[in-house]
Amino acid sequence: MQDLTPLLHPSRRDVAGVTIYPMESVISSGIRPLFWDVDADRIDLVRNSDFVISRILEWTTPAALDWLEAHYSASRILEVNRSSRSISRRSRDFWNLWYGAAP
Repeated sequence: MQDLTPLLHPSRRDVAGVTIYPMESVISSGIRPLFWDVDADRIDLVRNSDFVISRILEWTTPAALDWLEAHYSASRILEVNRSSRSISRRSRDFWNLWYGAAP
């Protein structure tokens, strides 16, 4: 069966569990404060997805969580939650409960 996604959403591309929309391929201004120590304009949402997801899971806000879930799949978020060393145990346990995943 042919994938019709490009026909339905020609500006969308899915890469490594990340849905990229051209106008939304940068960190939004509402969550830039979470990236205080880096140049948010230079973050690549595909190549730096582990960093972006980890940072948001550790220091999230409601707006950041909405942005995260709009840009990354739940399976990708959980994968990073399991593997990242920059997410505290407390945050990791919370997100496992939030997404209904086994610890």
